[in-house]
Amino acid sequence: MKDGFDHLKEWFFREDDVNESRYTIASVKGFIGDCIYKLRQQYGLSIEGLSEMTGFEEDYLDRLEEGDYDGEPDLDAFENIEKILRERLSDKESDPKGRQVLS
Repeated sequence: MKDGFDHLKEWFFREDDVNESRYTIASVKGFIGDCIYKLRQQYGLSIEGLSEMTGFEEDYLDRLEEGDYDGEPDLDAFENIEKILRERLSDKESDPKGRQVLS
């Protein structure tokens, strides 16, 4: 079963020529932030809980979710969060509440 991480990777890493012109950096940041937020909520984690689990500062996670940071979209941070959530919550289903993360 695909979850939000899988959908984000498929969307972001598509090899079509229009990908760069179709989405702005701001919309990519927003999309990453929405994905992190939805997955965090689905697993019942607070910002504090996600911070403890991942080692990222709460303020940084909040800015990631809001898409409020300088520079390019932070895919490294996103992939680290993905890896940690998958490893630590692997005994749960990808979507514990049966909802699809992204449509």
